Parts: sequence; C-alpha cells; structure tokens
Amino acid sequence: MATAETDERPTLFNSIGLNLIATPASAWRDIEAAAMGWRPEQAPEIAWAATYARDWLCTIMAMEFAPDAQAVFLAYPMENGVCDTVRGLYRNRGGRIEVAQSRYFVALKLLDASASIGSDPNGAASEIAQMLFAGEDAKSLVFRALGQREFGSFGARDFERVKPLAPGWVHWADAMHWWSDGRTLGLMTLRGYGQMVREVVTADPFPNKSWFSGAPARMLSSR
Repeated sequence: MATAETDERPTLFNSIGLNLIATPASAWRDIEAAAMGWRPEQAPEIAWAATYARDWLCTIMAMEFAPDAQAVFLAYPMENGVCDTVRGLYRNRGGRIEVAQSRYFVALKLLDASASIGSDPNGAASEIAQMLFAGEDAKSLVFRALGQREFGSFGARDFERVKPLAPGWVHWADAMHWWSDGRTLGLMTLRGYGQMVREVVTADPFPNKSWFSGAPARMLSSR
C-alpha cells in the first residue's frame, strides 16, 4: 500500500490548505453573522468570486446538503498574506457546514459531526462524503488514513479499493482528502471535473495565491 510519502498525488495540506483550515477569528465573526442574516455589500471586484464559489459547490453536492441561494459567502483578498479566500457558513439538515475556497482548493468543514466521527474518522469520512456529494462519482469516495498532522488525523482517496475516475486529470472526487480533530470533520479537494480546461488546476501554492487580488480588502459596509 502506498504511504503518505510515496503517494503520487500532491498533498492538499500545504500553505493554501492550512490557511483554509484555520479560519481567522475576524472572518469567523463575519460568516457567522452572515449566516444569521447580516447582508454585507461587497465590492463588485470580489463579489463575483463569492457567488462563483457558492454556485460551484452546487454542481457537486447533493441538493439537500448544498448551499442554497440565500447562503452568503464572503471574499477576502490575500487572506493572512497567503491567498485570496472565499468563506461561508450555512446550515442544512446535517448541521452547520463551513466553506473555504481558494482559486482551485475547495474545503468543507462539518462543525457538528463529533457524534458521527467516533473512533473511526476515516470510515466516518467515507460515509459522510458519499452522503454529501451527488451522483455516481460520490460512490468513489472511499478513503484510507494517512497519519497525523498538527490539525489532527487525515487521509485521502483509496485508489487500491476504488480506482481513480479520471487518471491523468484533476477530478474533484479523486483529489478528495479528509481531516479531523475529533470534533469536526473536514473534506478538501480541487476544483476539477476530470477533463481538459483552459487553465491548469493545481495544488501548487503559487497559482492559488491570486484569484481576485487587487480588489479592496474590506466589505463596503460594516456591521
């Protein structure tokens, strides 16, 4: 079995992924307020990215777990000096889901999953991911544990049990990783459908730094 060191897939837990995992306190206050009804006016130069991030999730998630049109996502240019980031928080029948995205990274954090994680976060990740995501592709979301990092345990798709859907291409289901600190469960992937696109979708940090940079680093209205 391939180990974390020999796995040919690039890790998503690099500087970009770690920034998405660690929500800044100020951003958390924003997205929590937005989930409770705050409606900030964002500069047009960044608002499009927030809408795009929400809508892209709807293309891969099961309808009952995807964010609806009322979910407010907020864009943060060059967050923490690391990368342009979109964040959001919404609630569905499974509880609260926190979202963080860079140009190519997509991360979900299930904030109310502690009862489901138990002593087997890898098994819980497989079960929950197959429920959250839509279509036949979701059936491929079978994971294997890879180890421990500063943020908790983590794993990735188990290609020995379920072959890649799109070898040689970036497919969101093939790229899926999970992580857990025992209280929350996170899922992270890359924004790809397993086919040729105009720009190279990659986990490399440098291309993920800039998405809508140059826009004002603030909302036009404040709470």
